[in-house]
Amino acid sequence: MCIESIFEREISALIPSAVSRLAIGVSGGGDSLALCFLLKKWCFEHKKELFAVTIDHQLRPESHSEALFVQDLLKTHNIRHVILSWDGEKPQTGIEEKAREARYRLLLSFCRKEKIPYLCLAHHEQDQAETFLSRLARGSGVDGLGGIHPKSIRDGIYLVRPLLHISKKELIQYLRDQNVSWVEDPMNQDIKYERVRWRHLLPILEKEGLSSQKISLSADRQRRAQEALDFWRDSFFKEHVIVDNRGFIYFSTEAFQKLPDEIKIRVLKKGIEWIGGKNTTPVSLESLEMIIYEGKKRRTIGGCHIIQTSKNIFIGKEISKMEKEKLILANTQSTWDRFEIFSPYDVYIRAAGDLARGNGKEIPFLIRQSFPHLSLKKELEKGTNVDYKKENIKNIRIQFKQPEKDQEI
Repeated sequence: MCIESIFEREISALIPSAVSRLAIGVSGGGDSLALCFLLKKWCFEHKKELFAVTIDHQLRPESHSEALFVQDLLKTHNIRHVILSWDGEKPQTGIEEKAREARYRLLLSFCRKEKIPYLCLAHHEQDQAETFLSRLARGSGVDGLGGIHPKSIRDGIYLVRPLLHISKKELIQYLRDQNVSWVEDPMNQDIKYERVRWRHLLPILEKEGLSSQKISLSADRQRRAQEALDFWRDSFFKEHVIVDNRGFIYFSTEAFQKLPDEIKIRVLKKGIEWIGGKNTTPVSLESLEMIIYEGKKRRTIGGCHIIQTSKNIFIGKEISKMEKEKLILANTQSTWDRFEIFSPYDVYIRAAGDLARGNGKEIPFLIRQSFPHLSLKKELEKGTNVDYKKENIKNIRIQFKQPEKDQEI
């Protein structure tokens, strides 16, 4: 099957027909330029607008001239293009990761500003293989070995990667057939970067039968297993997990203990992400396994407390990770931590902390500490705290809002 046919199949499965505007990150390398020209043809045939964005990381003296090369090239082919720069002082360590974060931040900001819901990225079959091997070396589980997902969502923008079943060699040949030149980033050959070291190992592995294509196939099968495991995790959530409006969840200890260990781990991970919020500290697979295998009744992980009683398992947010006290002005819809609040009065909101002592002892104190506590402004000034459930402020509405997480699809 020719590259254009593979691309047509992949991109059509990733982008709904109703989407009319797409963006693509174009570095000037062969991968992203091949994707750009494949997209140009596809967008023309499907009546969609295409916007190309180049990030000038300003890490090398020639980076700006390379960005201008892309601009001139795309201009001759009537492809709209913009250059965005990563300004400011650059970090001395972790430059690869920091540059990637800056690139995504700039690309996603552009998409939001221009109301473009889909961003196309040029990760290809060899990138998938490098990711798989890197994660295998770290002892990753099913999710990690699923590699790069063809579709994910980040900060409200869909990221699509339609080249994961196309090789680097095929992309370069496509550019040659189109008489399109490209630039080579010397950083792609610098072995101080882990990804480059894996890239150099791939030809050796291929001689033993472990080709990029075979690795990509394994990643596809791992993702299929991940989908099945997540299905059973979500089934447990629907049947057993209770979300309390005060900002915590709980579920039956007995039902949880009947689960296979892998599903237990997934239930805990999802619970931590729900309760901790969008900026939850990433939780390692190893630390989740320790919770399961050690059988401790109380653990603090990912900014959350996990507490097991004979009847229930509770997951609540660590009070130290919660937003500080905030004034909510009268007759305004406002947010605090993971809550939406409306009050007809000026009111202060904060975590209950020690005020939670002595009430509702069926819920562990560490969980009650994180309950939202409201105080009327006039009462607070007198030094008296007023619980939001009391009759005199019954018109205040407070709603726990489950956070949306960036996710693979």
